[in-house]
Amino acid sequence: MRKIFLILVIAIIQLNYSYAQDINNDILGSWDLIEFNLEGEQQVTGAVWEFKSDGTCKSTEETLIYNYTYSISNNKCTDGSLDNENNYIRIYKTSNSNLEYCFKIINIGLLDDSDTRVFMTLYNYGAIQPLIFVKK
Repeated sequence: MRKIFLILVIAIIQLNYSYAQDINNDILGSWDLIEFNLEGEQQVTGAVWEFKSDGTCKSTEETLIYNYTYSISNNKCTDGSLDNENNYIRIYKTSNSNLEYCFKIINIGLLDDSDTRVFMTLYNYGAIQPLIFVKK
C-alpha cells in the first residue's frame, strides 16, 4: 500500500513539473495585446510583449520600449501563498526591481477548434478586465 502511495505522489509531482514546463515554453515568443470594441470585434492595440527563455520580457508600444525580467510560479499575487491549481507570472522592471507586476495566468492556448490562433489571458488583481494577447 505504501509503495502505491509513493508511486502516486511521484506521478503527481512529475505531472505538476511537466505542466509548469509547458507554461514556461508556451509563453515564449511575441504577443500582440488585443482589445474588444463595443461590437465584440478584436482590435490590436499596438502593444507587443515578447517573452524570452532567459527570463526577460520586452514590452513595446509605439516608440516606447520597456525591459523586464519575469518568473512563473504557483505563488499567489495577493499574499504569496502556494496555489497548486494556478500559475502566476511576476514581471519586474529591469531598471527598478522594486516595481513588480503580478498576473494570474488564466490560459495560454487555443480557445476553440475553429480558431488556430494561440491566446494568452492574464488577470491583474483589481483590474476591470484581463489582458488578452494573441501570439504573433
